[in-house]
Amino acid sequence: MKTYLGPILVLAVLLLLPASSAMNAGFVDLPPQVETGITAVIVFGVSWLFVQLINLISWLAFLEQFKMPLALAISAQLIAWIEQLVPDAYGGVAITGIVFLLAILALFGVGEQLRKMNAPGFRARS
Repeated sequence: MKTYLGPILVLAVLLLLPASSAMNAGFVDLPPQVETGITAVIVFGVSWLFVQLINLISWLAFLEQFKMPLALAISAQLIAWIEQLVPDAYGGVAITGIVFLLAILALFGVGEQLRKMNAPGFRARS
């Protein structure tokens, strides 16, 4: 029986792949721009978290090499979760809400960069 286990698993995976794409037919499919924005926010968040951890505990410096793969894996799971959570009937509303949230996060990021550069109107208050 052990010799048949490998081919049975390969056959099961090949048969289940088309079924999994058919199951996602009634749910929203995020545009590539939104997926890229979500990935960028997650990469920034995970990078920031790793920097904070390494600053607190210096011997965790070896984690630096794992931040990009971990961030990409988290963002892929988040995108898949959002796509499976939102029905197709509410896809436009969900995509608009996500784009709005990404725009707000981008504005905060730009404002922070302008404050660091001492731009007029963004100078730190004394």
